[in-house]
Amino acid sequence: MEGRDLSGEFIRDFGKLESLLEERGEMLEIEKSNKGLKSLVKELEGSGDRLVKKYKKKLDRIINIRNLIVHSNQDLEVVPTEGCMSQLREIIEVFAKRYTAEDIMTRNVEKRKLSHPIREIIKVMGEHDYSQIPIVDQSERVIGLVTESSIINWLSEKTDEHLVDLDAKVSEVGYVKEEEGIYQFIPRGLELEAIRDRFLERYRVSSAPLFVLLVTHSGKPSEKLLGIITAEDVFLKPESKGGL
Repeated sequence: MEGRDLSGEFIRDFGKLESLLEERGEMLEIEKSNKGLKSLVKELEGSGDRLVKKYKKKLDRIINIRNLIVHSNQDLEVVPTEGCMSQLREIIEVFAKRYTAEDIMTRNVEKRKLSHPIREIIKVMGEHDYSQIPIVDQSERVIGLVTESSIINWLSEKTDEHLVDLDAKVSEVGYVKEEEGIYQFIPRGLELEAIRDRFLERYRVSSAPLFVLLVTHSGKPSEKLLGIITAEDVFLKPESKGGL
């Protein structure tokens, strides 16, 4: 379009992206240094920000284009293409999205019933480095968690026995219920900021940490389990993603 200031549009839109990235840095207590936005992106990537890692190459390219535009002169003016403009706006839309429980939860959760033997629980925990396994009823509704502590407490009661029966059922070993406070139910549409607050508030008011948030359609325990969220999922450490 004749007379359209693509460079000016690019710089204005780039400012929106810059603000969004700075917000992500603030959430992880990473401040933008004098080295500029590229340094912030690198630190976000190193901190485990999954979205930044996914779009790192595109972010670097857009930052490079911005720098060329800002530092160009009358003899060599740099003007972004329509393709560059589209890519910038696409990334802004991605980073502006309000993430919810559904976006960050672990799906296909390993879960068991009261009739399952404890040896199976221990095997799953060992293979996946889980700290707890949800226990569900016949309708796939969570009734509690078998935790490492549950198993240790059960074993401690068996110290005088020569053999421990690992075929003992979950119902015999015991499990943690909701009222004991190590998990809470949340709706699938709960936003990331509110999810973070759940963990932080729990750590502030109790010495017993909130291990997991259990996601159901509207946050009711009577509904089928859709997924699990751990502190690692919330605070963007993807190396722990999938584990409990």
